[in-house]
Amino acid sequence: MANVHFFKFTFSTFSGQDHDASLAEWHEYYVRMAAVVEWQMEVEAWRGGIEDRLEGLEAITGLIPEILERLPAPTITPAHQHKVKYYVSL
Repeated sequence: MANVHFFKFTFSTFSGQDHDASLAEWHEYYVRMAAVVEWQMEVEAWRGGIEDRLEGLEAITGLIPEILERLPAPTITPAHQHKVKYYVSL
């Protein structure tokens, strides 16, 4: 239950009840707080990467209608299509 102890120590420190904590306890507290801040920074970096990827995906998705409009008419005739279906089914 290290996490419970961590939060108990953290909250008691914030409430001002642990002013007489030892240097070792303060050191442990600040090391853990630094770990929390580092984790928050990693989460923010991950979120930024996800947002960049989503923006790129949205940009590409927005171009699909224009790309479809520019495509030429299909050049395969129904007869060719039937032959392809026949050969694929063998």
